[in-house]
Amino acid sequence: MSGSTSSYAAPPPSYHSVDPYAYGTIVPASQYPQRSRPAESATAHNSWSISCPSTPSRKNIPNEPSEASSLCSTSTYRLKRFHKIPLLLWGALVFLTVIVMCQNTGYMPTLIDDIPLSEKAAIRRKWRLEKKLWVLEKTRHQDEVDVWEHERQEWQAEREVYEKEKEEWARRRREEEMHRKEMEWKRKGAHWSEPSGSAQCTAFGTRMYTAELLDLPMNVDPIQACSDMPINFHGRILDEPAHCENKGDRTWATWYIDFDEPQCATYWDTLRDKGCSAGERGYRRFTAGLMNLRSGDDYDEMCRTTPANIGGVHFDHPTACERNWFGRTGIWDVPDGRC
Repeated sequence: MSGSTSSYAAPPPSYHSVDPYAYGTIVPASQYPQRSRPAESATAHNSWSISCPSTPSRKNIPNEPSEASSLCSTSTYRLKRFHKIPLLLWGALVFLTVIVMCQNTGYMPTLIDDIPLSEKAAIRRKWRLEKKLWVLEKTRHQDEVDVWEHERQEWQAEREVYEKEKEEWARRRREEEMHRKEMEWKRKGAHWSEPSGSAQCTAFGTRMYTAELLDLPMNVDPIQACSDMPINFHGRILDEPAHCENKGDRTWATWYIDFDEPQCATYWDTLRDKGCSAGERGYRRFTAGLMNLRSGDDYDEMCRTTPANIGGVHFDHPTACERNWFGRTGIWDVPDGRC
C-alpha cells in the first residue's frame, strides 16, 4: 500500500501539464459548471459532446498523437463543417436571387441574350414613354366619354320633355276635334241626354253608363251619328261610345267608364302566405279576400280585374278567384326560388 498511489488522492493535472496529444479538443459538458436545466435539455446538449480519454494512451511516446485524440479531432471538424452547410446554402441562394433579378431587370446579360444592354435600355425607355402616352390617351378618352354621357343624359331629358309636350298637343287636338264635332251636331240639333250610370260595377273601377241621342235630323243615319258624336264624362271628352243600338225611332249608346269611379274601386284584404304552391315548383301561393263589393256587382269580374302589389311587384289581376261565403278570394302564385 505504501508503494501505490490512490487515484482519489491524486489531484487533476493542471492546464499547462496536459498533453495536447493525449486529450481531445471537445470535452464533456459536465466538467464545466452550468446552471440547472431540464432533463431533456441536458440530454440534448450532452448528445453533441464527445468524451475523450483523460490519460495518454502511450506514456513512452508523448509526442505521438493517440487514436482517441484523432477521433476527437475528426469529430470536431465534422461538427464545424455541419454548421457551415446552412450558411453556404443561404449564401448561394441569395447570390442566385440577385443574379436572376439583375437579368430580369436588364442590368446583366444572359447566356442566350442577343441584344446589347444599351439597346435594351433604349427599348425600355421607349416602352415607358409609350406607356405614359397611353395613360394620357386613356384619360383623354375617359373625359370624352364622360362629356358624351352628360350630353346623352341632357338629350334624354329634353326628349322626355318633348314627348310629354307631344302627348299634350295630341290630347288638345283630339279635344278640339271632338268639341268641333259636338258643336257641329248641336247646330244640327242633335245632342245626348244626361248619362245614366248603372247601380252595379262591371269591373274594377268601371261603371256602365247609357244615354239617348236626341233631336237627330231626319236625313241623318242614327248609328253613324251615335258613333261620331262625342260626350263629356268627369271632365274628359270621349270620342265615341262602346256600342250603339237603334230601337225604332230611338237611339241609345253605352259607355264603360274606367276612371274617376271610386265606388267601384275594390281592394284586397291582408295577404296570407300559404307556403309553396302544391304541384308547382318554384312558386309561392298568396291569398286575400276581396273588399268593397256591393250587392249587384259582378263579383267574378271584379275579382278578375282588381290589381295587387305583392313583394313590390305589381299584378294586374290574381291567378285565380275562389268563391266563399262573403264574396271572392283572390289567389296568386308568385315565383319564389326557395320553393
